[in-house]
Amino acid sequence: MKKLITFLTIVLLIINLNYYAQWSIANLSSTRSSLAAASVGSKAIFAGGIGFTTILPAVCDFYQDTSNSWTAGSISKGRTVLAAAVAGNKILFAGGVDATNVVSNVVDIYDVV
Repeated sequence: MKKLITFLTIVLLIINLNYYAQWSIANLSSTRSSLAAASVGSKAIFAGGIGFTTILPAVCDFYQDTSNSWTAGSISKGRTVLAAAVAGNKILFAGGVDATNVVSNVVDIYDVV
C-alpha cells in the first residue's frame, strides 16, 4: 500500500508540473535549417546550418538559461549538416558540408568553463 501511495504521489506531481509548464518562443540570429545543437549545464549552442539557398557563414547562437539570454557568435567555418557532441565541459561541432559542397573535417571545440 505504501508503494502505491508513493507511486500515485509521483504521478500527481508529474501531472502538476506538466500542467504548469509553458512554452516560449525565441529566434535564432538567422533563419536556418540543418544546424547542430548541444548543451552543457545551463548553456545551449546552435551552430551552422543552411539559409534559404546558401550555407551560412560560420553562424552560431548561444543560449544561457540562467539569464534567459541569447548571444550571436561564430564557428571557424560555415557548414551545414554538421554533428554535435558533448564531452565533459566541452561542446564539439564536427564535419558537415561547406558552401562549395565539400565535406569538412573541421572540429570546433567550445569550452563552457
